Amino acid sequence: RVREAVVSTQSTGVLHMTFNPSTDKLKDEVRLLKDENRRLTEKLDNQQPSPDHVAQLDACQRRLQEKEIMLKKTQKIFQAKIRELKENVEYMFGYTLSCPEESQFSLVSLYAESPTHNLLFKKCDGAFQLVETKYTNSIDMQAHLSKFTQHRSLPLFLCDVTSDLYHRRTIMD
Repeated sequence: RVREAVVSTQSTGVLHMTFNPSTDKLKDEVRLLKDENRRLTEKLDNQQPSPDHVAQLDACQRRLQEKEIMLKKTQKIFQAKIRELKENVEYMFGYTLSCPEESQFSLVSLYAESPTHNLLFKKCDGAFQLVETKYTNSIDMQAHLSKFTQHRSLPLFLCDVTSDLYHRRTIMD
């Protein structure tokens, strides 16, 4: 049978060894590691970059600057080409094209009475759907919309709208 020992803190003391070999060994390892850390830090602080590294860094910075200049030039060229394409589409087909949101396209006829008279299309599953607007809900558009739903032809619909707007504009002028 095991008995519990009762220890009194008043009459019992803790004995600490003044010479503990494991503690001395740990202190020695810590001192060696601190010395090595100090030596390596000084070496790193005093180290100068080699000429090869400086040359490589300069070459990389020059290439980066050249690439950034090429990117800016390419962006300007693309913006000019896109602007030219939009102007040509407007001239050839009679519609100003814009993208108010992703996958949405707004067409405004050159013969429209107001810039708010736009046709808004949304691309869904590879097909274009006409989005309702005040203009598409107007009485003038209802006849064109019935052709659009009946024939399911966007070019025919746009041709019909353009022809009607052209005739109205030339009669008014």
